[in-house]
Amino acid sequence: MKKKTGIFYMTVCVFGISLAVCGIQADGRQNTSESQEEIQEETQEETQEETQEETQKTVTRPPSDNEELMADALRRSYYEGQDKRAFGMFQKNIFKKLINDWTCRNLKNAVWSYDSFAAYQMLDADGNSLSDKELYYCTYCADEGQCGYIVLAYDGGGLQRISSAETSYSYDLDSNMEAVLAGLEENGIDPASARAARVGLTVGDNIQEAIRITDGEGHECICYFGKEGVSFEGSSGF
Repeated sequence: MKKKTGIFYMTVCVFGISLAVCGIQADGRQNTSESQEEIQEETQEETQEETQEETQKTVTRPPSDNEELMADALRRSYYEGQDKRAFGMFQKNIFKKLINDWTCRNLKNAVWSYDSFAAYQMLDADGNSLSDKELYYCTYCADEGQCGYIVLAYDGGGLQRISSAETSYSYDLDSNMEAVLAGLEENGIDPASARAARVGLTVGDNIQEAIRITDGEGHECICYFGKEGVSFEGSSGF
């Protein structure tokens, strides 16, 4: 009887150990499966992050050599008015209060962007000049997102206000250079000979504010300022 009891006890122990081993193996398979799922999730997240980074790199690509060449050429021509005597006069203290009175008087903390100072042309629909005076242009910004510009005439001894206006954003070449370059590529402007001029095109009773782009090969493009940003017209018909 004792021998049978001992054999029964040993059998139970062996059976229990076998179950324990099976349990360990089952748990091990479960843990391995969970680890694989975690690795797969981490791999997917890393792949998504890499894809997003590649997308961002594509969107924020550096400008090409032609774009940089064209941007430099446009800046030199557009802002060449800053080499004129009118630019120095415009910055004198005697004119600072005067030009603020010439613009809208409800502006708060208006700051003039002297870097935007440029020569200005008033043209008719055929491209003919409507003024025999030296005209210049400068933008400002103020509190509450207000922007605007003033057009001045220089007569050798002083400055005279021609017009001024509030705008939805800054009507300036450098402030819109990225959009301008994107449009010019589609119009075949030669980057080496590109030139830009700030113009006001008179069509009927309306004046359309714009940048006129030309090159040495006779190509031309008009970049209009509007509420939604810069828009383009391949040929002005001048």
